Amino acid sequence: RLAELPPGAASLSAPDRSAPGYQQALQILEEKWSRRDETPAESPQQIAPFAMHRLPVLHRWYHLFAPGHRRTVAAYLQPAAHPPDDHPAIYISWFDAWAFCQWANWTADDPAAPGGRRKYGLRLPHEPEWEYASRWKPDAAGPQRVPFGQRYWWGDTFYQHDDSAEPEPLSNALAHAIGTPGATRAPAGAAPNGLGFHDILGNIWEWTANVYQTRREGADREVEVMKYSRVYPTER
Repeated sequence: RLAELPPGAASLSAPDRSAPGYQQALQILEEKWSRRDETPAESPQQIAPFAMHRLPVLHRWYHLFAPGHRRTVAAYLQPAAHPPDDHPAIYISWFDAWAFCQWANWTADDPAAPGGRRKYGLRLPHEPEWEYASRWKPDAAGPQRVPFGQRYWWGDTFYQHDDSAEPEPLSNALAHAIGTPGATRAPAGAAPNGLGFHDILGNIWEWTANVYQTRREGADREVEVMKYSRVYPTER
């Protein structure tokens, strides 16, 4: 970016952001780069020890918490069938995921705990925790950290065409990104990453405790109407 105009250059005025030409150009840019909105990369951070489940939350677990969710998803997907119970739960808002974590808890035998029982609960992982868990690749000698600059634990390719806004029938077997509603797979059958997490990347989108922001959301009129946003938890 230039700090000042070159000698002899005409002065520049601020563009009219409401002009049809400006809006059209902006839409083209957003559609072209919509698959590259996870930038810039954050600085390295230290995190404390934590535990994560090897699978995303499945329908059979989530429907114990919200039995009516099955009917809602089935109605939305018609005429396609509701995904099997061993597929990951879909069409869940950030608030739904947060509420599920507040509900899900259990106890287990532990001689070191008071009364011989220890209580466990769930929470959404913070983004640095999720990032750490996702960046390990399998190796015969044991888990290996993904090299700096590599995009995913399996390599650099997620979509076949990163810079296209067109739906893809299938990205690749590891990413498993299909642009059809409800077209998920059973995570247990997916190849795990170096730490044993199945479908930590691909198959479905996943929530973290951190807010996720995208420029497109701010311009989405539907967000304003439905009073829901990925940014909403920090605004209320």
